[in-house]
Amino acid sequence: MQSRWEQYVSAARKCCPADFWRVFQTVQGEAVTCRDKVLHVVKDVLATQYRSKLRWPRSTRTLRQLVCRRAGTFWESVTITKRIDLRSYRLPGCEYVHFSFIDPVYVWICRCNDLHKQKLSLQWDAKILTHPSTGEEMYGAGFEYSLLLREASASIPDGAKAGLFNISWDSGVTGFGGRSAVPICVRVSACLCA
Repeated sequence: MQSRWEQYVSAARKCCPADFWRVFQTVQGEAVTCRDKVLHVVKDVLATQYRSKLRWPRSTRTLRQLVCRRAGTFWESVTITKRIDLRSYRLPGCEYVHFSFIDPVYVWICRCNDLHKQKLSLQWDAKILTHPSTGEEMYGAGFEYSLLLREASASIPDGAKAGLFNISWDSGVTGFGGRSAVPICVRVSACLCA
C-alpha cells in the first residue's frame, strides 16, 4: 500500500507544474472558496504574464478531477465504510447511519514512516530498567521500559513485534469552523525521540 501511495503521489504531482503546488500548499488550509479564488487569479496573472496556456486548475474541484483522470484513485483502497443499524431505536426518518474513515492501521504505518524519516527511533522490544545499586525496577526512561510494551510483547507469538498505537478523539479543536465532525488522531506509541 505504501508503494501504491508513492506512485499515486508521484502521478498526482505530475498533473500540475511545481509552482501550482507551491501556491496550492500555501492556501490548502483555507476555505474552498478562498482556494478557488486564489487559483483562478494566479492562473490569470501567469497566463497574461507568460502568454501561454498553463496546466493550472482554476478550482479545487477541477484539480480533483484532473488528478482522478491522470493518477487514478487511492483513498478508496484505504477507506473503510460502515453502516450502523438504528432501527431498534425507532428514530423518525433515520434507520441507518453510514460513515467512512481511513484505515487506522494504514495511518499508523504512514506515521511510523514519517518518524523513521525524521530519524526518530521506534522501539519494538520491551526492556527492564533497574537501579544500579538496589536492583529495584525503575520507570520513566522511555517507552521500551513501559509495562504496556512488556505486556503486549508477552501476549504475541515468539519472534513477532508489538506495533502499538492509540486512537484518540481530537475534540474538534482543529479549525473546521462550523462543521460537526470530530477528527480522530492516530498516534504511534512505539516512539522515542533520538
